[in-house]
Amino acid sequence: MEIFPIFALDRSLRPHLKFLPSFIMACVRASRLHGNIRLARVVEHIRARRRRWGDLVPDAEKLERLVTAHQHLRPLIYTWHDQCLYDSMVLLEFLAAYRIDATWVFGVHTWPWIPHCWVRAGAYLLNDSPGNIGRYSILAEF
Repeated sequence: MEIFPIFALDRSLRPHLKFLPSFIMACVRASRLHGNIRLARVVEHIRARRRRWGDLVPDAEKLERLVTAHQHLRPLIYTWHDQCLYDSMVLLEFLAAYRIDATWVFGVHTWPWIPHCWVRAGAYLLNDSPGNIGRYSILAEF
């Protein structure tokens, strides 16, 4: 699985500020979805979008630009420590604003029991590292 160099963040926000309005809207949509106790409704929202769009192949350059913007803009709005569910929702909604489909992956570490989720697009891991997700058994992908 390939990863983007998300942890090599450059110090300048300037190139990413053009994405700020879309990022804020993604946060608002994710907050509404996150407030919905029924995760099944959130998953159905994502599935319905995928059905409307059909099969989309991610453009690696565009995907990298958007994921990098997400990583730079995220600290302006929220911290992602122990927020994998919300962070993944924001990233999915942010990418959707640019018609990029991604897969939401749910995993669990069994002892001690720890749930976790992350986002990938094709072979690209978008908001986590291979070393971290390797500890989890995949339960579902949407």
